[in-house]
Amino acid sequence: MQKKILLTILLTIFLTFIDVNSSAFATIFYVAKNGSDSNSGTEANPWLTIQKAASTLQSGDTVLIRQGVYQEKVTPVRSGTEGHHITYRNYGSEEVVIDAQNKTRDTCITVDGKDYLQFIGLVMMGAKNAAFYTTDNSDHLILDGLKCQNSRFGIRLYGKITPVSFVTIKNCTVNGNSKYGIFLYKKVYDSTIGPNNHVFSNGGEDQSYGIEIGTDYPGNQADGARRIKVFKNEINNNDVQGIRTWNAVDVLIINNHCHHNGATGIQIENGSENIVVEDNRCEYNAQTWEYETGIWVDDTKNSVIRGNFLRGNKIGLMVTGSSRVILRNNLISENNRGVPNLWNARGLSVKTNSYDVTIVHNTLYRNGAAESTKGGVTLCKNLSTERVVLKNNIISETTQPLDLYIGGCKDYVSDYNLLYNTRNLNVYWLTDDVSWSQYLTSSGQDTHSITQQNPKFNSPTNDDFHLRSDSPGVDAGDFLTRTVGSGIGKVITVLDARYFSNGFGVVTGDLIKVGINNTVTITNVDYGTNTITVDKNISWSNSDEVSYPYAESAPDMGAYEYGESLGTPPKTPVGLKGK
Repeated sequence: MQKKILLTILLTIFLTFIDVNSSAFATIFYVAKNGSDSNSGTEANPWLTIQKAASTLQSGDTVLIRQGVYQEKVTPVRSGTEGHHITYRNYGSEEVVIDAQNKTRDTCITVDGKDYLQFIGLVMMGAKNAAFYTTDNSDHLILDGLKCQNSRFGIRLYGKITPVSFVTIKNCTVNGNSKYGIFLYKKVYDSTIGPNNHVFSNGGEDQSYGIEIGTDYPGNQADGARRIKVFKNEINNNDVQGIRTWNAVDVLIINNHCHHNGATGIQIENGSENIVVEDNRCEYNAQTWEYETGIWVDDTKNSVIRGNFLRGNKIGLMVTGSSRVILRNNLISENNRGVPNLWNARGLSVKTNSYDVTIVHNTLYRNGAAESTKGGVTLCKNLSTERVVLKNNIISETTQPLDLYIGGCKDYVSDYNLLYNTRNLNVYWLTDDVSWSQYLTSSGQDTHSITQQNPKFNSPTNDDFHLRSDSPGVDAGDFLTRTVGSGIGKVITVLDARYFSNGFGVVTGDLIKVGINNTVTITNVDYGTNTITVDKNISWSNSDEVSYPYAESAPDMGAYEYGESLGTPPKTPVGLKGK
């Protein structure tokens, strides 16, 4: 009996060892242009086609492909397993090209309902559909260091009925494709684009984008992507948008460089919800299209746009038809170019059926042009836009005739802003152009705002818009809101919770300061009851100040706190290849 128990234990240990170390038994195979599919697939006797490997490899196996042009379509037959991907990669630094021969074949690589595969260091080109294509029920795929070129789509993930999930696209070059560079189509879940992809010069067909995360038009949000992260990529010179979402939910777009695209750099569009666009650099877009921007939020619910650097576009930042949008700590500079003319040029615009838009702690510098017909900041062209707040911003040296254009919001609030120009300040209020003093009298707004004092940036010519110690904006901002009643705990009632978010399930919630307490993190916001929930128990008194963290006695105006680097967008997002 004891012997039988001992044998059982030993067998269990052996089987566990086999399972944990199965990669030790994985095989490396080889493909080369001088091989034969009747060979054994060893380095000395390689196969001729990649498809032979795709029909043979088991979980954990790798095929190393020698240099050459392979005119074939590759369709993996088997899946890997967790921890044991099947790997297709080039041999050393040799160039491996899978050529669809000028649209003779629909794809170069197709993954259909397979899991745990990785593709490394391959060049794919000339496909009628997509250079790399994967569809329903495929998951845990890694695309690393691929070059996807001169096809209709560079990389296309298509969750038509069942999702495509857990796909990582990194270190890839995607260019010269006639429709989209990278296309996450319909039900694509829990996937990342980044870091270090370079998506450029895609287009030629109507409405071509660098990175598209969307559905059919007009489509259905239920069919859209979920939980997508796009980070540390360079997206440039694409025909229309650099990055666009459509009916996507729970998307983080962070630390990308979107430049010289035909239309908008980053566009969050129809049916998108719970979106965070943070620390991106969007510049010199609107190369071809007229009414385009650095970042555009359209028909979207629940979004945070913060810490972005928007320069040299037609319009820096625009919101249309959207609700619960928080615009904060953005630098919007010299948006005064584009085709075919500059009558639309401006720094920031909010209009057309937008609701609950808070614009706080942004810096706007030298936006617009002499022929612009709206203001450097343009809000509420009609009464369809409601509950807009403009607070703690710096609006400096607007180059168009109007500094502000306020066309009639419902429940519009503006105060504690710093407005400076070398000429007199001019405002369009409701129906007429008025002077600043007339605006104050007619609107009752901006009673604590500072006017005609130079904000004293460190060095605008070097993109350094931090404030000098003698800036009038230091400690001149207002606390965003105050507590209602006193208490101890995590749930706090405030006068106005619209300034804050819990990250909408995409990122960690806002870091805030309540009264004399140390900073705490927001975990939930109830906008209906104006209550916020934080991660630690604190105590507060009635009318305690509530704001984002600040350095000294009160918040500063503008995007950056004096002496701090909170939310400073990098000059070139970290990790880019600089192509």
